[in-house]
Parts: sequence; structure tokens; C-alpha cells
Amino acid sequence: MACTIPRTLGYVDLYDVDMRQHIMIAKSTKTFKTTLLASIAAIMLLSVASVQVDASKDNHNAEVKSLFTEIDNEIKSYVKGKMQDPNEKKNDLKVRYADKLEQIVSKISQKHNLEFATDDKDGLKDLIIKEHMNEVKRQDMINSIPDDAITEIIEIGDLSAQGGFILPTAYAAGNPYTINSWKQVTVDINGGSGTDSAGNSYNINGGNQLSILQTTYTSSQVTYTLTFADEDYPDPNWDVFWDNWRQIQYQRTTDIESFTVDSDGVVFADMWDNDNTFAEFWGQHGEKTRSYHSGMSIYISNVWNHAMDISNENSDMSITTWVT
Repeated sequence: MACTIPRTLGYVDLYDVDMRQHIMIAKSTKTFKTTLLASIAAIMLLSVASVQVDASKDNHNAEVKSLFTEIDNEIKSYVKGKMQDPNEKKNDLKVRYADKLEQIVSKISQKHNLEFATDDKDGLKDLIIKEHMNEVKRQDMINSIPDDAITEIIEIGDLSAQGGFILPTAYAAGNPYTINSWKQVTVDINGGSGTDSAGNSYNINGGNQLSILQTTYTSSQVTYTLTFADEDYPDPNWDVFWDNWRQIQYQRTTDIESFTVDSDGVVFADMWDNDNTFAEFWGQHGEKTRSYHSGMSIYISNVWNHAMDISNENSDMSITTWVT
């Protein structure tokens, strides 16, 4: 940060405090000393304030994350055994960890000046638990991939520079179930407000474009993992909460989703859209297996949380196609 210093009798060369910008300052000893000392003091105060803000943020995040530790451990145990209906388990966790969940919602809301009605707070608790169940299941699926599987990573380029499409990238010959066409609701990329094909309202920032496609395959199965730059809740206040919660719990705001393809077909485990449209208030985590065929497309944002299917649930909304 450069300092603005009065110029009087001539100039001498001096680097500013951060040694990045060459500046000219007054030669007058009194003006020079007084102004320089004041500027250094101001910068030091700003630096201290910045450190204090960072420390405060770290403390806040650590406190919130620690409140979720027991719930996280229990969800991981539940996913491995899965002896209970997911909704029953979610409700059970909400009752037994009511105080911790209330603190999580309150701390994030207060930190970011968000106000939620009681019903909305209850919904946020549902969201935290259900989405974490899905993330733990996804991680378990990734961890179950055989060690000898081959992995390819395709970084999705700049859409505008490619005339609306990503230039085709040939998969390795060993991939038994290639998918080249990925269709995303355009407003998910560019942002905007309106209603979806079912009349559900949305108001989103956008910037949620597909950014990385990873394929991990053996001779009989392919796991597709899609990374999106972000995901936007249809309601702006919920979205602020959701971004901050994901940053605390997962240290990222990118959205990562996975599904598999094998001899049974395209298996959407916890990522099927349940036949819902883009702005359905709750993110969808249905399970469905669809037949695979060469040349097929996957609709990767039928719902805002990137719940998917092989058919389009938003026929009257603009669609962007990514080709890999």
C-alpha cells in the first residue's frame, strides 16, 4: 500500500514500506519524518487489524466446526452400516444434537448478519445433515474404487473462447463407457433471477460452471466426478449461509458430484433429481439407474445442487452444452 506524501522542496527516491512501489517523497526533513512515521504507524495498525480479523475468522470457523464433530462421526458410522432410513436418521440427529445445530446456525447467521425465521433455521439444520450424508456417501464411493483403476482429468476451458463448446478431448481407449455431452442450465453459469419450468423462483449469482471432469475407470466400470466452481441456493440468504458453512466444514465452496457407469447402466447414487426442476427448494439426492448408450447426454443441473438425469427437466430454460 503506497503512502500519499506532500511534495515541497525537491525529491528523493525511496521504496514504500512493502517494497513494491517506487515513490517520490518530499526532501524537507520535518515533513518527511512526520509524514513517514505517521504513514508507517497507520500501516502497522492496518496490519495488526488484518491479523486480528484473520484470527477472529479462524477462531469462528474452528468453533463452528468443532460443534459438528460428533454429528460428523455419527454420520460416517451410519453411512457404513446404513441400518436406518435416511430421514429417520436425520430427524434422530436433529433431536439429539439440537443444541449444537442451533449454535452452528446462530453463529454463522450472526457472523454474516443473516436473519432466519424459526422454520428456516430448522430447514438449515436439515440441509446441513442431509447434504453431509450425501458427501460422506460420495467419499465412500470414491474410496471403494480399485487401486488399479486409471484416472484421467479434463480441465474444462473457457466456454466463450470455444464458441459455445469445449473442444472434444479423446478419452483413453480403455474407457468402456464414454460420455461426451454435459448439459447445464445456463443461468447456473451466468446468474439471474426468474422462475424455472415448474414455477419455482430463483435469484442466484451464477459462476457455478463445470470446471473439472475426472474419469476413473477399470475394464468394467467408470466413475465420473464433476467439479463445479460453486453451487447457488435459489434463495440469496440461504446461499450466503450455505457457502459459509461449506467453507467451514469442507474448506471449499466448489461442488463435487460423482456417479458411476457399468453393465447395469448409469447409476445415480444419491444424485438423481427425483424428476424435479432447477429451483426446487431442497437439493435432491434420489437414486436411479438409467440405461447407458453411446452418444448420450447428462443433464448436470436439473436441480441447483447439480442433481442429474439423462433427460431435461427444464425444457423452457436455456441450456449450455459442454463437450468433452
